[in-house]
This record gives sequence, C-alpha cells and structure tokens, in this order.
Amino acid sequence: MLDVLVIEDDEDLRELSMETLRAGGYCVDGVGDPDLARAYLRNRRPRVLLLDLMLGGLSGACFVDELRASPSLAALPVVLVSGASNLAAHAASAGADAWLEKPITSERLLEVVARFCAPTTRSRSAH
Repeated sequence: MLDVLVIEDDEDLRELSMETLRAGGYCVDGVGDPDLARAYLRNRRPRVLLLDLMLGGLSGACFVDELRASPSLAALPVVLVSGASNLAAHAASAGADAWLEKPITSERLLEVVARFCAPTTRSRSAH
C-alpha cells in the first residue's frame, strides 16, 4: 500500500522528501508535475499527498480544487508545501488539510505526515 505521494517539481526536494519518508518507515512515491500526478491517481490511492504549492503549469491550490471535485479523491488528505509567505492562508483557502513551510526539517515532515497515516514499513535505520 502506498502511504505518501510526493508531488514536487523540484527533483532534489522531491527526492529528499521521499528519502526522509522512506527512512521514517513510509511507502512513498513521487512525481514532478500535475499531469503525472493525475495519471498516477487514476491507478493508485496514497493515504496522503504531499503537494507543492507552485507546480509548473498549475498551482497546487488548483490541483486541490480538482481533487475535492472528484468523488473518489475528495477525502484524500493533502499537505501543502511552500516557501511562500502566508502559507497558512493559502492552505486554508485551497482546502488543504495541513501545510509545511520550506525549508522543511525531517522531524517536521514526519510529524505532519504521521497525523494522517502511520508508517507501514520498518525504518531503514532500524536494519
């Protein structure tokens, strides 16, 4: 089962987030743009989305609107991620369930994701 889908157009940030979540025991995958995310969500259902506010070609807020309009995806928890000022207001107006302000610490990322789902795999650091 997929725990977290990371939707982030900055490859380095996407990989870092995915690495942190995997180390925390989560099954995670990532995509770099809204079209890939839409295609991904047609076939798989993560337990939570980690979504960049400013995606190439579409704002994360618009993507949340699309999700909320879809009966099969409307209840999917969304954590909005950005370095934008007033992120709490952006997240609230977008209908996101939580937000993370960049730069994100590993501890904060794991703390916020844990609100929506528990890890499903053993942490790599435990091996």
